[in-house]
Amino acid sequence: MNASKGAARGTAKDKGRLAVLLAASMMNLMGGAAVAPALPQMSAAFPDASATEVTLVITLPALAIAIVGLAVGALADRVGKVRTLALSSLVFTAAGLSGAVLGSIEAILAGRFLLGIGIAGITVSTTALISECYDGAARSRVLALQSASMGAGILLLEFGGGVLAEFGWRMPFLVYLVGVVIFVGVLLFLREDGGGKERGETAGDRAEAPGGAEGASGRSAGGAPVFRRGDVLAAVVGGALAIFLLEVLSFAFPGKLPYFIEELGATSSTSGLFLGIHGSCMAAASLLQGRLAPRTRRSTLLVTGFALLAACFAAFFALPSLPAVLVAACVGGAGIGIVMPTVLQWVSSVMTPETSGKIMGCYTVMLNLGQFACSLVLAPVMLAVGSTGALFGVFACFAEACCVAIVLARRGVDGSAAEGFLSEDGLPGAENPGQ
Repeated sequence: MNASKGAARGTAKDKGRLAVLLAASMMNLMGGAAVAPALPQMSAAFPDASATEVTLVITLPALAIAIVGLAVGALADRVGKVRTLALSSLVFTAAGLSGAVLGSIEAILAGRFLLGIGIAGITVSTTALISECYDGAARSRVLALQSASMGAGILLLEFGGGVLAEFGWRMPFLVYLVGVVIFVGVLLFLREDGGGKERGETAGDRAEAPGGAEGASGRSAGGAPVFRRGDVLAAVVGGALAIFLLEVLSFAFPGKLPYFIEELGATSSTSGLFLGIHGSCMAAASLLQGRLAPRTRRSTLLVTGFALLAACFAAFFALPSLPAVLVAACVGGAGIGIVMPTVLQWVSSVMTPETSGKIMGCYTVMLNLGQFACSLVLAPVMLAVGSTGALFGVFACFAEACCVAIVLARRGVDGSAAEGFLSEDGLPGAENPGQ
């Protein structure tokens, strides 16, 4: 009887741990862009502020994350991921809510920079904790769920922000109260020791064989997998480059889609709804990716995701109507939902408890550098092409170029560089399809 009660308590604790990690992951992508539906109203509220300054409200957090991400990752390895997550959730809440009360664009931007520091801690610690708490097929499954939760976060934050924007541009900042829920969940369900790994089909066992799914070359005396340096570099560098390119493309949605929808005669709540549906499609595609990953080449998944983004932006350009934009936003969300967990699975496959914070710090820096780079190119490209629709046409071409680059990397002249960059061996749970 006591044993069964203990097992039940353990199961409840595991479910609570997973729920907290997934809830925190909702903030990873769109924590900074939750107020995107209110950008047109903010432009009117601060007529002396330039378009670039107003756009910084959603992009400055990304710059902050890019600046502090590596340091936060190293700090998480030193003081613990759970402590980092708890503190970061408090910073996230306080800095996020500051926009609801501050009276100048400069003060709001200062608060947004602090928000980015909070998001950096959340992003680094959540994925690092997943890599420490789960292994093998279980880890791959949870990472797909994490990407799905990011899409759900877009639905919750963007749609909620769009509805709140109907009552004034300050109201969307109230969505950051969700950080209080995360903080309480961390205190209740997370411990630094991780509570033991859930392994599923153990990739670590497979790693002992040549070409193991985790890319490990063996196991240490303590039983931990040991990774080849080349495999680690390939995963970190390749994953960082892929996530950078993805974010350059995907951040055009919160950055320009609200303006595009307004040009088509809709309101801020419609913008929030469209962005929310876009996020829900990302979530659904992430769940599908979790099923496809074990039997599909990584390069195939990446090309598919970027091709869907290209189709989305091409539709924005060629079919400027609300129904077509809604369908295209769904297609674009599916593309992001395929690429995101693919990259996360690749990067996490070479993590250890001692390096997970640093590796996720690098990942987080590149993710947010991509978002900030997007904000820097939006204005000059818009000026050059003359319309939001034409801007999306340029992004369609860029997404197609990403597809070509991946194919060329896979089919290098001698095959050696491609093999290191997009090797299938690093995919957790993969069957390593034939070449």
